[in-house]
Amino acid sequence: MTYSASSVSPSGPPPASTPTAGSCGGAAGQLTANPPTINLCSTGVPSAIVSGTGTYTWSCFGTDGGSNASCSAPRGYNVNFDGNGGSGHSPTSKVVAHGATIATFPSPAPSRVDAYTHSGWYTQATGGTLVTTSQVITSDVTYFAQWLPPVPSFKVTFRSIAGSQSIYFRSEERRVGKECLRLCR
Repeated sequence: MTYSASSVSPSGPPPASTPTAGSCGGAAGQLTANPPTINLCSTGVPSAIVSGTGTYTWSCFGTDGGSNASCSAPRGYNVNFDGNGGSGHSPTSKVVAHGATIATFPSPAPSRVDAYTHSGWYTQATGGTLVTTSQVITSDVTYFAQWLPPVPSFKVTFRSIAGSQSIYFRSEERRVGKECLRLCR
């Protein structure tokens, strides 16, 4: 091996490198719906990310013989809320950890200008299953607001004749819907 004058320092050969241990970066431990791509390692070199059922995992490899670190972030899923003709709900989406429940629905409840009443969040825009706060999330999903039409009201006037001379009038307003009018038998 031949050395030139410029390759040898007057104090001897270059010092040996100091081992640096790999350490997890800011992405570790943060709930995310997509595999993290930045802040994987504070020090070291990141490996490829492995997508597991409930976590994303990667390693931060140490340099110059330093130790490696195993890192992970909890996997979340996008839960989207479609107003289905309504508006005013917030949030319109959120990330929920794999296997966790929704816990809360958007607030305030969506509203419509045509006096429809919000009846809940469902798995389909029409039909489907009512979703509750105990719904366990295991994939990306969209829930749809469903609406009840305005309940019509009308005025019913009863007229009875008590005797031959007296006429009594009584008026009542009743809503039509789940309740049967008093006239029903």
